[in-house]
Amino acid sequence: MPSTAPGHPHNYDAILNALVRRMAREAGSGVARPFEFAVYGVDRGEAETDRRIETALDAQIRHGLLEEIAELDRRDRLVEQARRPRRQRNVVSHTHGYREFVLAAASTGKAIAELDGADLAAARADALGHIWATSHNGGYLDARLSARADRVFQAQRPVLPGQ
Repeated sequence: MPSTAPGHPHNYDAILNALVRRMAREAGSGVARPFEFAVYGVDRGEAETDRRIETALDAQIRHGLLEEIAELDRRDRLVEQARRPRRQRNVVSHTHGYREFVLAAASTGKAIAELDGADLAAARADALGHIWATSHNGGYLDARLSARADRVFQAQRPVLPGQ
């Protein structure tokens, strides 16, 4: 933890604020170089990240996620699309926390609103498994973001004075 971060070592807001202040100080000193940047982050650890993901998904379910998915299904026929995989065109069919409930309905032959406790528990477990796998596989996300950033910077390489 930087020495400028006040308070408890787990006070992430204070740590991030201290990093921002430090970055601003460093940015103000000297001549800025074109496209030089730094990325700072806080790693809360795998167990804490998993707990937060589970808490967030459960809150979404409590606050109407299933009703939202059912409404999207009525409008866009998501369950029908899931039964015919080659026809999945809706982004919901690829969204963690949505697709698992749609797939549960498609595989059981039930409507979203008719899924029982066992169906919902299995879909929730699948959703958590997919989200956790993605969050634990930083290499996947880092590689995709890195490759995309490389393409953007190559396509928009600046011409600097004197070149």
